[in-house]
Amino acid sequence: MDDMSSQRTYSITACCESPGYRDRLDVSTDLPRGRHVLVVQLNPSTGNLARSDPTIGKVSIWACQNGFAKVTFVNLFAKRTPYPRDLARSYSAADQEREPHQDAKLREAIADADVVVVAWGRVPA
Repeated sequence: MDDMSSQRTYSITACCESPGYRDRLDVSTDLPRGRHVLVVQLNPSTGNLARSDPTIGKVSIWACQNGFAKVTFVNLFAKRTPYPRDLARSYSAADQEREPHQDAKLREAIADADVVVVAWGRVPA
């Protein structure tokens, strides 16, 4: 492991969340200037303004190593759950009402980014 990957090279600068949901999370890396990468995930990780998590940490360190000064995390589904396979089963009418809002957040974030990365790993059946 090189020196950069063992150090925290980022800070969470903003988080748009409400109970059970996270719409957006912004991170600044230690680079004074650079490009802006948008990471679109399936559903929010556990990170927020008060604390990071492994997903935010790994992606933010990768971003810094690759010349990105800013990372924005958005999600296809704002509903916060640690079980991606349960999203469809637990999707409520209230969640459906949030969809236009989430779509607008996605469009706004895409327009602001230099690079868009879509990443949600393997979702168990």
